[in-house]
Amino acid sequence: MGESMSRLVLGVTGVGREVLLFVRDAEGSPRRPISVLKSADGIDFTASEEELIFSKLLGSLRVHPDISEVFRVSSLSVSEDAFFLSYKKQEKDGSYRAFSGISYDGIEWSRVVRIDDVRELGAAVSLEEGDAGHALFFGERTIKLAFSTDLKAWNVRRAALLKPREGHFDDERLIMGAAIPVGSGILLLYASHNKEGCWAVGSALVGKDDPKKILWRTEEAIWEAPAEWRDRHVQFVGAVPRKGRVLLYWQVDGRLFVEEITQFWKVSRGKTVSILSEGAKLERFSGNPILGPRKEHDWEAGEVFNPAAFLSDDGQVHILYRAIGRNGLSTVGYANSRDGFSIHERLDTPIYASSATLDDVKISRIQEKCSTPYASGGGWGGSEDPKITRVDDTLYMTYTAFDGFNYPRVALTKIALDDFLARKWNWSRPVMISPPGEIHKNWTIFPEKIKGKFAILHSISPEVRIDYFDSLDFDGNTFIKSEHSKTPLKGRWELLVRGVGPSPIKTKEGWLVLYHATTRDCGYKLGAMLLDKKDPTKVIARSKAPLLEPAVWYENEGSKPGIVYSCGAVVKDDALFVYYGGADTVTCVATVPIDRLLEALLHASKVVPTRYVKLGDE
Repeated sequence: MGESMSRLVLGVTGVGREVLLFVRDAEGSPRRPISVLKSADGIDFTASEEELIFSKLLGSLRVHPDISEVFRVSSLSVSEDAFFLSYKKQEKDGSYRAFSGISYDGIEWSRVVRIDDVRELGAAVSLEEGDAGHALFFGERTIKLAFSTDLKAWNVRRAALLKPREGHFDDERLIMGAAIPVGSGILLLYASHNKEGCWAVGSALVGKDDPKKILWRTEEAIWEAPAEWRDRHVQFVGAVPRKGRVLLYWQVDGRLFVEEITQFWKVSRGKTVSILSEGAKLERFSGNPILGPRKEHDWEAGEVFNPAAFLSDDGQVHILYRAIGRNGLSTVGYANSRDGFSIHERLDTPIYASSATLDDVKISRIQEKCSTPYASGGGWGGSEDPKITRVDDTLYMTYTAFDGFNYPRVALTKIALDDFLARKWNWSRPVMISPPGEIHKNWTIFPEKIKGKFAILHSISPEVRIDYFDSLDFDGNTFIKSEHSKTPLKGRWELLVRGVGPSPIKTKEGWLVLYHATTRDCGYKLGAMLLDKKDPTKVIARSKAPLLEPAVWYENEGSKPGIVYSCGAVVKDDALFVYYGGADTVTCVATVPIDRLLEALLHASKVVPTRYVKLGDE
């Protein structure tokens, strides 16, 4: 990265349309001047004649501050130019004390005082409501909170506001970076140096009326340091919000670099939301669940869940759901909807009840308590978790075929679209496409040929794996070799990626794939990724938080509490309709505008190259 520069960068802040950078010579007296450099774009800085000054006795005494380490400058309010300085000094006994000052131009500082009970850097914000007046967020291991009415005496809360999270990107110490008033909240940016030696930046939103209340916290890093920084001497200088973006300043082996991240939050009707998570959230239908067990039908008297779905040319949504009967066997039932929400029609008999291994099910044991480790949804086998894909005029259905004893495998069957719509259930004889002696689930087919071939998506962890075929007429002796990673993930919201949900959906931005994942608090949640149109093994974007997670009663009360599990999704009326099973018992639907989801996914993956910051005449 080049030779170390002869000047130390101590702090950075935004004043009006300019970014101010505070630097001083690397060597000299303790009170050597701190120069102020200015920039319009936050990258190219020019020297000014101004120096950072401490004024005392009503401004009659002006001195250079004795500051030799990185400090923080924060804007107290978005409505007026008032700034808060937070810096540290080392005492004779080796301990550190924190000090603060106030400025109205970012250059001349007054009311410099020591902050009792605070020994770390922080950022302050003026509060609009309550008697506290101001909040100070500080910390270099955990993020803590203090209140003050005069910016001099601070009441420090004992409990940490933000702590490191085991298994996340921020599993080690947290270093306070910036506090930004946005809408009805205060956005906190912090750096984290995790156990693996990597630097990253996270964020959280706290209430402006109650800063003790965390409204949300990003599940994943909003920025991660380049790999080549790992063995370097790295210092986080600060963060400066600019219109539509945030500039992160880092000193690496004595050189200053700026990282730019696109604004990841928005304010709507006074409410501040994270585009990374809230923009991709699914909204549950108020009439959920849309399908439940029917006790009058033995074949679906148990559970009705994990639905597949496809859209016909007339705009009707066709729902194929897994039903477990009194005998413990899984079959496929059918319902349809004209608007995507309300059920228009539901058949009284299953439309598919075949499995290549169904004859092996020991009927005499069906009534016993299911104890096999391979059971799913409380059933004893059959046709489980169907996924339907329309390719031209044919419907292909993959599902988990389970005989109640042996390893679950993936089966494939098909039916002509015209036969399906005419209720002629002329399904082809099912054929196994996964190898015997291995557990496989959640395979699906792309809805159009890719480079002239049928494409079967059979794994997304540890990587996207797709096999291509001239025909989907398998002979029963040809199997797809697949691999699924069970290694816990680090630094991501998912602990384990379980598998693909619905069949891929082609969008203007790429192939949209929804997937199942489990997290540290257990339960199945739903994520999303975008795959490249031409090369779908390439992931171009991925959700930074779950699209849907168990939260309401019908997702937490049933055969398996804490489960949302989708096998079907369609795009209708510019919205993504996701059909899913709740608690392995009922069928539900949730939606999100498709353009908003795509925006959130792409926003989370925007990368701006690291840039070296030019200081003055360098």
